[in-house]
Amino acid sequence: GKTKITVGGNGIEPGLHFLADRLHDLALVGNGCGVDLRAAEGIRTRLKIKNVRGSQFSFGGWNNGEFTPSRDFRKLKREIEILKPRLIIFDTLNRCLDGRVPENDNNAMAKIIKEIETVIEPVEAACLIIHHTGKSAARDGQGDEQHATRGAGSMTASARWQGNLVTMTRDEAAKHRVDEDHRWRWVRLAVSKGNYGIGIPDRWFWRDQGGVLVARELPKPPSPREKMISVARRGRTGYAEED
Repeated sequence: GKTKITVGGNGIEPGLHFLADRLHDLALVGNGCGVDLRAAEGIRTRLKIKNVRGSQFSFGGWNNGEFTPSRDFRKLKREIEILKPRLIIFDTLNRCLDGRVPENDNNAMAKIIKEIETVIEPVEAACLIIHHTGKSAARDGQGDEQHATRGAGSMTASARWQGNLVTMTRDEAAKHRVDEDHRWRWVRLAVSKGNYGIGIPDRWFWRDQGGVLVARELPKPPSPREKMISVARRGRTGYAEED
């Protein structure tokens, strides 16, 4: 099967050469992310990208409680019907809305999810929608919650699965003895919603070369005995005394 990615907005790297770089990085990392050179080549040959950078691509408009699909959206739907991909990725949702659909309107965003379903259901494809975390949720340490999604709650309610990528917090870094300089490289995947399967535990990843996320075990927190030894040593050096 094929993968089709829609890419929008000015925040995307210029040109498509970044794709080759990303696949190269995936192959270099290898089994850590489940992709070797052969798999990377297979992805490259089967991957289809709809690059809409600078084209003002939009799903459509929202006026007086009604959604009107754009010409771009209707064209995309026809292209997907022809390609019959197994996986469709919209990266990012905000770029695909292009400011024409209010992100905070529950009715509008529920309608957008339904419109996306009309695209994927005829070809029986899976669909991954990349979206942002709200700043307040990230700031308050709630980036792994369902409501962490920026905008209307109807997006989460309408989705069948939600995975949140959360950078390691300072408290988590202290617990696992991770240096502050490396804290940003640890990312936790928290599945906050999953309607079609049993829940899965959170999983940690390490940002490797090129930003590739590689599954990795966290450093183990110090044992009670190690904590006691550490406190005793600090006490002898005068930096800290045990109560």
